[in-house]
Amino acid sequence: MFVASSILTVIITSFVRIRSDKHNAEKSNQDDLSVIEELTETSVDENEEKPKTKNSPFKICAILPLLKNFDVMVFLTTTFLWGTSYGGMDPYLLLYIDEISPCVSHSIVGYMSLITSTVEVIALFVAHKLIKCFGTKISSILIFIAFIIRFTGYYFIRRPYLLLPLETMHFFNFGILYVLIAQQALEIAPSGLSGTLQGIVYGTSFGLGRGVGLLISLFIYTRMKKRYLFLIYALFNLVGVIIYSIYCLLSKRRSSSSFNTNGNHIFKLFPHK
Repeated sequence: MFVASSILTVIITSFVRIRSDKHNAEKSNQDDLSVIEELTETSVDENEEKPKTKNSPFKICAILPLLKNFDVMVFLTTTFLWGTSYGGMDPYLLLYIDEISPCVSHSIVGYMSLITSTVEVIALFVAHKLIKCFGTKISSILIFIAFIIRFTGYYFIRRPYLLLPLETMHFFNFGILYVLIAQQALEIAPSGLSGTLQGIVYGTSFGLGRGVGLLISLFIYTRMKKRYLFLIYALFNLVGVIIYSIYCLLSKRRSSSSFNTNGNHIFKLFPHK
């Protein structure tokens, strides 16, 4: 039911029209006569130069060709896997802590929330600089590694207070992840559909992916030993980072080979005398 509602939400929100900044500026400054006159003159000039085009309510169709791009599919699959990993942490980590240490579980959960909230706020401030420094692919690998560290620690550490340092990995698992998804969606989206694509990607990750993760976690948590849930997710992310690293290496080789091909072509056009 959760997965079905997530899919329905993604489909419905895809048709929501996002107004441009120009429209919002006109509405907020409607009392300023000089600004209105300037905007009116500008719009008249643009209408004289360009014919009016009808705004189709089905601009979402412009996103569908992106699904044929292999890199875009890798991006969507990666965000889906991250969302699935979220389904393995909340709420099953809290249930696990309550079972192994019921007397201090409430205080532990409070400290964990404090740490995660603090590091994610810091991450949101510095995420753009870090992604620009390391690149999107290295940042994605760091997110996978952060998930591996967290789930591995949840499996091996039996004292709840020692789990608190692991929550600093939320710096990558939310702060960097959230900004990375928005930045990648903005880069690959067609003109005027960046907000729509961001909504689809976030729905795929935190909606559909997390819903599937919750269902998988429910099966593991009730049918196996509870600690195995974190071990399975650690191995799951380990496999994911290995496959993604191979993809990055192949993508790098492909780009370098295409660059060499273009360079040889230019050299043939302008031979050395």
